[in-house]
Amino acid sequence: MSTAAATPEVRAQGFEIRKGAARFPPEFDLLLACLSTRGGAVSLQISNARRLIGLAEHHGLIPQLYSHLLANKAEPELLSAVAEHYATSSRRSLRLTAEMLRIASRLQSCGIQAMPYKGPVLAEFLYRDVTQRQFGDLDFLIHSSEVPAAKKALLDLGYTPTLDLDPAQERAYLATGNEYAFGNSLGSNLLEIQWRILPRFYSVDFDFNRFLQRAIEIDICGQTQTTLCAEDCLLVSCVHAAKHVWPQLSMLRDISHLAHLPKLNWDLVQSEGWRLGINRI
Repeated sequence: MSTAAATPEVRAQGFEIRKGAARFPPEFDLLLACLSTRGGAVSLQISNARRLIGLAEHHGLIPQLYSHLLANKAEPELLSAVAEHYATSSRRSLRLTAEMLRIASRLQSCGIQAMPYKGPVLAEFLYRDVTQRQFGDLDFLIHSSEVPAAKKALLDLGYTPTLDLDPAQERAYLATGNEYAFGNSLGSNLLEIQWRILPRFYSVDFDFNRFLQRAIEIDICGQTQTTLCAEDCLLVSCVHAAKHVWPQLSMLRDISHLAHLPKLNWDLVQSEGWRLGINRI
């Protein structure tokens, strides 16, 4: 790494450049401690609470930071500041979970086979609590042939697509792209319907029908949702993180929890990895 001043992106992820070497500031060390299963002493005497909270927001770790500070009896002023952000994160997670259930119900009533993944379903699957994983949008996997019907159903729910395509453009986009983003009064790009995990040019051809064959059911707020099995979720999570160049510790946290599931079928993970050409990822 260059000895030049760190870019805003590097600083945001928690690194500093000092005398030619990268090191972690104490705020980043504390975030690592929040994820550790080994325990160990990490100083809670943080001088820059604003920086700590900013790093936690960037890495999607506000719930873990709050739990760690609470368990380790952090100073009331610091705990109170983080608690405020945790409350905001929890409210957003609960609001998006309710919206996910509303969308799923609507798509199902229209006969559209859609699978929610990431977001609240992954939070419930891995952590048994939708507030224990930060997420900012909703994702549904559908078959490409059902995209027009899904768009109509979402328009009826008050959503607007961020792309305005004529029929010829849409046919081309369905053949080469992978997702439609939608927004509503709650925000832009709040929802994505995806018929591929990645755009075609990535040459990683996940198969929606294989996802369906191996899909599992989980319960969220008393409603049953069909989603990716653990093995597919692990592969998809790794590819998603690699696509974004591994920017958040929360991505590593999810992947670690998936990889440590006691009944994970590693033979399936490896065989699918070889088939898709992503085992190195």
